[in-house]
Amino acid sequence: MYKLVVLLGFLTIPNFTLAQEYSRQNIGVGLGIDYGGIGAKFTFLPVQKFGFFGSLGYNLIGLGFNAGATYRFIPTKSVCPTLGAMYGYNGVIKVEGGNESNKIYYGPSFSAGVELKSRGSSNFWNFELILPLRPSKFQYDIKSLKNNGYTVTEPLPIAFSVAYHFGF
Repeated sequence: MYKLVVLLGFLTIPNFTLAQEYSRQNIGVGLGIDYGGIGAKFTFLPVQKFGFFGSLGYNLIGLGFNAGATYRFIPTKSVCPTLGAMYGYNGVIKVEGGNESNKIYYGPSFSAGVELKSRGSSNFWNFELILPLRPSKFQYDIKSLKNNGYTVTEPLPIAFSVAYHFGF
């Protein structure tokens, strides 16, 4: 009898966890490095707190893309802090009237953010601060442009992103 009770207990655990459904994927439309510039990010969540994503967008001179992972600290709450890491586009140099100098740079970036959800909805707003680890070639090219008489607007050491996500 004891073995039957234990077996029934184990069989009910999956039913209990299924009762706590969550959106296993979402797509966000937004602005920022993690959205490829101006673009979209698809996230797959194999477990409620952890997701993998890929993004594609336009970054003022071409196609920007990223892939990475996000950790969601308290995904059942309406305000959920997040941490993330990604690799892909994280810098652009656009020269007015000089297409040969336009370049896209790739490297790792790290993020801290927050998801803001409405009750009863799997949709949410996502806001993030991003620390891009731009390659040394990026800084070298900026200095080279300055030395050649170009006026350069240097990027901030951190970036921001904002997006709206649709869960499904």
